[in-house]
Amino acid sequence: MLHIRRGRLDDLEAIERVESSCFRINRFEREVLIALLDQEGFHTWIAEDDHETLGYASILRREDGPLRLLSIAVMPSSREKGIGKNLLARVKEYARAAGRSRISLEVRVSNVPAINLYLASGYRIKGLLKDYYTKGKRGPEDALYMILDLED
Repeated sequence: MLHIRRGRLDDLEAIERVESSCFRINRFEREVLIALLDQEGFHTWIAEDDHETLGYASILRREDGPLRLLSIAVMPSSREKGIGKNLLARVKEYARAAGRSRISLEVRVSNVPAINLYLASGYRIKGLLKDYYTKGKRGPEDALYMILDLED
């Protein structure tokens, strides 16, 4: 059964496996993953089944402005099983409990599965960020800026 819990430093290796399985480029470095698990202002949730890490989601909680979804990743073998949707629901639940009214994110324009997941979860496209991602197979790539208004 799927279980979503708060990430801990001892989840680092599992998150690194998810990162390397999901992202060929623009992966978070180990130091960034440590910060996501251990520094104030960052929150990470782990999706697991039978103690196997299937995915994770990380956010940045700033003093002002929306919560920012920094990363969400699900192991390729575990996709299309509702894990991403459940992680997004957990982020939304956290945002509401923290008294936030909005969650924002950026996503590659080529990442159609992720865009569809966000749209199905209530996010709206608010803008295009030119050359947001600097590395890629074909050079820089644009990103969509998306938001989820929690007051709607």
